[in-house]
Amino acid sequence: MGMLSPGQALLRSLRDLESRNLHWISPSSLLEEAAVLMIYRRVRHLPVGSGGVVKYMISIRDVARAMLGHGAAWRTLRVSDVAATPPVSLDAGSTVSDAVKLMVNRYVGSVLVTSGDAVEGIVTERDLVRLAAGITTRRRIYEAMTVDPKVADLSTTVRDALSAMISGSFRHLPVISGGTVVGITSMRDIVSRVAEGRMGLDDP
Repeated sequence: MGMLSPGQALLRSLRDLESRNLHWISPSSLLEEAAVLMIYRRVRHLPVGSGGVVKYMISIRDVARAMLGHGAAWRTLRVSDVAATPPVSLDAGSTVSDAVKLMVNRYVGSVLVTSGDAVEGIVTERDLVRLAAGITTRRRIYEAMTVDPKVADLSTTVRDALSAMISGSFRHLPVISGGTVVGITSMRDIVSRVAEGRMGLDDP
């Protein structure tokens, strides 16, 4: 399919966009298992449930909050201890525009795609970014950017970086040294390194 206009893209069916290779986790699983599954499957959202029934969703942000709130004890928590976000879903015949509006209005990063009671797939922010790559638009990047983003420096601790991301509702943090950007870290980077034992919350 060639380049789409924004209007054409938003009218596409969710079936054209959804990720069908859905990874589930049980409410009784350790939170550490959820973190590892997200890291190695490169996803930020997991449906929690069994037998094809989604009880709630868990995200990388939920894992980060547990790390901050429980310290090293986060590894002993169960998914059910922290996952409380009810699933947000749309029928598979809905449009991409329906999904975008729902995600914005509900402040969520994913929408389950259903057919009756069956879960067919999931649409995430990443799916929408991939779709946007095929859209022709003349809108300028400054219309979408976050102005004056929060930044960290090389002495910022992991705890402070995660706290800033969670309180500010963002997942990426530029790192500055001597007034120059030397890198960018993400919530996934930090959760991954903490989960794998490569860094602690008080490390810079």
